[in-house]
Amino acid sequence: MMEENVFFTVKSRKTDEEGKELFLIHLCEGHKVYEGHFPGKPVCPGVMTLSVVRQCAEQIAGRSLKWSEIKNCRFTGMLFPGYDVLVIVSMCPEENTFTVCAELVSPDNHENQFLTLKGTLQ
Repeated sequence: MMEENVFFTVKSRKTDEEGKELFLIHLCEGHKVYEGHFPGKPVCPGVMTLSVVRQCAEQIAGRSLKWSEIKNCRFTGMLFPGYDVLVIVSMCPEENTFTVCAELVSPDNHENQFLTLKGTLQ
């Protein structure tokens, strides 16, 4: 169903008072994706950040999902291997899809944002 992931690990998951799912994740160092992005000063590629959101949404939905539309996506900060990141996800089910809103923020300071996104998964 959901692929095994060594790019990041989920340290904790909880639901807040607004019904949003909060995943505290750790970006694993030494993953192959960092070899070319960028040697000596690795950063998390944007496509991998989108994959983090999708995989968290899959845990909520309990099934595999794929992006069908990304309506709004802003990368507002750099993510580095070894970081802990808070992934905040809200999902609204529709016919055969989910409207997803997500933020990636610093666990210590939610005002320190790395990503805001609104899209559709199916």
